[in-house]
Amino acid sequence: MTDTSFRILALNGSPRGRNSNTDILLKTLLEGAATQGASSETLYAVDMEIRDCLGCFACWNKTPGICVHKDDMPRVLEKMLASDLTIWATPLYHYGMTARLKRILERTLPLAKPWFVRKGEHYTHPPRYPEHTTRNFLLSNCGFPERHHFDALVREFELLANGDDERFLGSLLCTTGELLHVPEMRQTLSWYFDAVRTAGAEIATSLNLSQETVEILRRPLIPVESFVLMGNAHWNVPGETPPSVEEALGPDRNRP
Repeated sequence: MTDTSFRILALNGSPRGRNSNTDILLKTLLEGAATQGASSETLYAVDMEIRDCLGCFACWNKTPGICVHKDDMPRVLEKMLASDLTIWATPLYHYGMTARLKRILERTLPLAKPWFVRKGEHYTHPPRYPEHTTRNFLLSNCGFPERHHFDALVREFELLANGDDERFLGSLLCTTGELLHVPEMRQTLSWYFDAVRTAGAEIATSLNLSQETVEILRRPLIPVESFVLMGNAHWNVPGETPPSVEEALGPDRNRP
């Protein structure tokens, strides 16, 4: 692989667009990729008109590869096919991706053909453009302090790849993501942003994250108990009282 030819398409599915925690993470990752000569383009779901997939299958049996909708999705598909990697970037909403990003994902149906073919232990649909290997990477953040909240989202991408490591390269998952946009935390979290940049550089050069980088990125941004108490104190809800320390942390946990 020649670094200068590596092209990345990033899809930001956050309704907050350029003002999102997702975009902070995404820009940092792409900064790292750029240090290795990779080029990138970010499309914001909030800026595009993407209609719902109708499940009509016209893109399979009437106009193969072409959807009935006349919106921005054909442009997205063209950019996907012209890229070496697509980054799916989303905040975690109810344990999954945002509705805006899911709509884009569902509209990739024209990239497949309708036939059933066995691959490994499962049946799948063959790609319409087998000469182009569609590589995907997941980037997400959530307000929870624990990583298992991402399990369903990651599993969806694993299923879509049907066990093919070339189709799903992995993920960058950030817990306590609300800390990313706090200016006072930038210096404290500099180690984390450095690791995200390193991840971008590694993806652009080897299509993989080193074990060292993975381990750094899995570290909590701050102690979980501290985040829980900070988070509860942040909300000022009229007529409601936040949980006590014991209620929030449990009776067997000590206050940090």
